[in-house]
Amino acid sequence: MKWIYALYTALTLLCCATAIQAQITVSLPELTGKLDRPLRVAVDAGDLSDQGIFAYLLRIEYNPAIVRLQQVVKSGTLSANMVLAVNSQVPGRLTVGGSQAEELVGEGPLVFLDFELIAEGESGLDWLELAFNEGEIAANTVNGRIRVSADADEARIIGSWSMPRVSGKVGETVLVAVRTTDLEEDEGVFSYLLTLSIDPQVAQWVGVSTDGTLSEGMEVATNSVDNGRIVLAASGLEAIQGSGDIIHLLVELVGQGISDVVFRDVLLNEGGIGVRSSDGSVEARIGAPGGIGIGLPVVSGEVGQQSILAISVDDLSVFDIASYFLVIYYDADILRVLEASSENTLSADMAMEINVDIPGQVRVAAAQTSALQGGGTLLNLQVAYVGSGTAPLQWANVVWNDGSPEADPTDGEVTVSGSDSDPGGPQIIRSGSNEGFSASIGPATVTLLQGQQVRVEVAASEVKMARNTLITARYNPEIFTFQGFEAGDLIQGMITLPAQTDIGPDNSQISKAGGAQLGLNSTPGEGAGVLGRMAFRLTGELPPEGAFISIIELQINATSTDQDIMAFGAGTLGTQVLPFVRRLGDFNGDDEVGVEDFFLFSEHFDTKITDLEWDPLFDIVENGAVDYSDLFLLADLVGVD
Repeated sequence: MKWIYALYTALTLLCCATAIQAQITVSLPELTGKLDRPLRVAVDAGDLSDQGIFAYLLRIEYNPAIVRLQQVVKSGTLSANMVLAVNSQVPGRLTVGGSQAEELVGEGPLVFLDFELIAEGESGLDWLELAFNEGEIAANTVNGRIRVSADADEARIIGSWSMPRVSGKVGETVLVAVRTTDLEEDEGVFSYLLTLSIDPQVAQWVGVSTDGTLSEGMEVATNSVDNGRIVLAASGLEAIQGSGDIIHLLVELVGQGISDVVFRDVLLNEGGIGVRSSDGSVEARIGAPGGIGIGLPVVSGEVGQQSILAISVDDLSVFDIASYFLVIYYDADILRVLEASSENTLSADMAMEINVDIPGQVRVAAAQTSALQGGGTLLNLQVAYVGSGTAPLQWANVVWNDGSPEADPTDGEVTVSGSDSDPGGPQIIRSGSNEGFSASIGPATVTLLQGQQVRVEVAASEVKMARNTLITARYNPEIFTFQGFEAGDLIQGMITLPAQTDIGPDNSQISKAGGAQLGLNSTPGEGAGVLGRMAFRLTGELPPEGAFISIIELQINATSTDQDIMAFGAGTLGTQVLPFVRRLGDFNGDDEVGVEDFFLFSEHFDTKITDLEWDPLFDIVENGAVDYSDLFLLADLVGVD
């Protein structure tokens, strides 16, 4: 792919040789966070449009004694479609390189950096290097800082706001619903202020609607500004109650592509209350008459089988097409795409960059110096059927050359039949030297308080030769935050590799982590042992029934080509996280009622609901006072299971 990057760079220099490029400012923020809590840092870039930027390299320094880098996140940023290389092996230093075939457009977060705050104090966020297109475009950097305190003030957080994935054809107007979890009347939310952004080359804001939403009857004012941003303010005389759509946004699809719809800011009651937010996206597809037809097949198969899915295309001979970019979505609970192959297809002589690492997505960029000729099979996808059911094969994006000529994509469908007698059993995606290995997870169930961490331990047995491993987890990002990966004891000397996190099906999040054994003289793992532990922190509110962290794929490799891959249905293999429920009278949280609880109770005895020192935890009969009725009940609870 190096020559493709060089080709794009050369074309950019040729086209822009006479242009005067403005210096781009890229800044790191000054933030304050609370000890032992996660903190997301946005690397914020000025407008990159019309600068001919296809790649960048950044190097940042921080204090590893104060903060610990957990992951680099590209979802919801300008780098969402880039291939990123991340190196954080040296404590306190981070290097990120990104590249893609398309020019970067817009302003906002370039990437997100997720840190864990591990000690009180201050850590600088200092630039060591920033280069766009190998340094040919000037950049102005602004350093940042993180202050960590054990008693930092935090806004009251209630609920979660989210936006869905929406798709349509260029020229259509689609509805994007901003949704909220349950808001109670006593939470007293009377107003909100939203700042949202979208790629103006893909979609544009054209209006809002409160009909049938929780904002119906409120006064709403909007201000659409340049670069795809909209500011929306709403207020009413009554508190917002319930869950569902908070407001509807009307978006016109103006150009082919995919754009994240990003929450830049969400303020309730003028900032007195905060919410967690989850971004959405819009997809604008080309379906105009006269576009080049490209289609996904309608196929069927059996659970456990593997098959080849052919991507077909009309005759390309007269269109002078020398490159393309494809994005396909599919249901990862029914099939898995193992690889894309150009052998014996129209793409046989093309240089290709293929990404099938994220379950549910395929991304392909291809280019060559001569135009493609003829019609037929453009590319083949090798797939494994892992679950029964019917699901669409959907085009998310098709781009010929730089967007011309247009494309006329046709979706496909897959129907997989098979026995559901063991829905929790693994599906064998690929077999190698470790064929027949089995996997286990611990703990099966755990109870957590908000802010606590769980390490999901992944173990394997009947392993014959293991030099590296890759574990894929799926979880709800409104409840959990992925913290990192720790190597186990099965593969001795394994070096952990940077984790990759992306959006999964149904607004879930997918994290892939693992490591590799270095050195030809290292002894590969065999037998039984722990492959590794994936750490998650409970950062959202658990429902009463808890939430599941699923391990959906496990890969053990003897060599780079000798691979064993197992897939598991979401919710079948993993850890069930339950909310910690404190028993009545257990004031110190040790899961029993004893002497220490009586001492704590005595400190609050004879207080009333009107007193400043009032704590409802000790009013166990709920009569508005801590008195003898509570004392007598507390005595009865000693030793009760």
